This record gives sequence, C-alpha cells and structure tokens, in this order.
Amino acid sequence: MARSRVAPKRQQSMPRLELCAALTGAQLSSLLHRELTLNITQTYLWTDSTTVLTWLTSESCRFKVFVGTRVSEIQELTAEHTWRYVDTANNPADDLTRGKTVAELAVYSYVACLINGRRFLPPQSPKILTSTNELPSVA
Repeated sequence: MARSRVAPKRQQSMPRLELCAALTGAQLSSLLHRELTLNITQTYLWTDSTTVLTWLTSESCRFKVFVGTRVSEIQELTAEHTWRYVDTANNPADDLTRGKTVAELAVYSYVACLINGRRFLPPQSPKILTSTNELPSVA
C-alpha cells in the first residue's frame, strides 16, 4: 500500500514529509498486526529517504519537537531492523509523481508488479541499509 499525499496543512520540508509518510506506514503496519488474525512473522517497511532512516536509528531526544515526536512514535511502533531502503527510481509510491498516464500505471505498475515483483526486491530477505554517523540537517 502506498500513499501519494501525506503533506500536513502547513508547508514542510521534504525530509519532514518523508518522515510523515514513514509514520503513516508504521501506524498502518501496527494496525494490521493488531487487527488481522494471521500469524505475521516478518514485516518490512520501505522508504527512499536516507534521512528518515538515519533519524530512525538515532535517539528521538536529539531532534526538534516535530521530528522528535514522530521518530519516537515510529520507534515505539516498529523495530529498527524493519526499515529498508529503496532507491527512488524503484519506489512504487513515487509512480504517481512521475507523470505516468493512467494506462501506464494500470499496465506497468499493477500487472508487472504482480507477475514479476519490483526490481529492488531480492529473492532473499532484503538487506539493511547501513546508517551513517552524520545526521542530515533538518530544514
């Protein structure tokens, strides 16, 4: 599941918008784990934001309130090893922002993904992106 618009009413920087998207994903994952009667053994949440991944591996008290509260909630809802990196070119959530026609979205995104999966999905478990020591600046 992807959500193409997660922007709050007030204008925010791209890293903050990506963080809002990550929080939405974490909340959805938590909801599905609680409500489904299936035995879910593994969950992976994907983002194309290395900034968000770096924030999620840090202590939430290091940030200003907006980032800190969202990072804290994501950390409470998910384990750090749950998060994975997908490059922007292969991120299905970005399909709507690439100017594709409805026909292209219907044929490529839906059918190709069902048959072949995304190119970034490996046959085995995905690898964890190694975090950097430097924190990106918060705009």
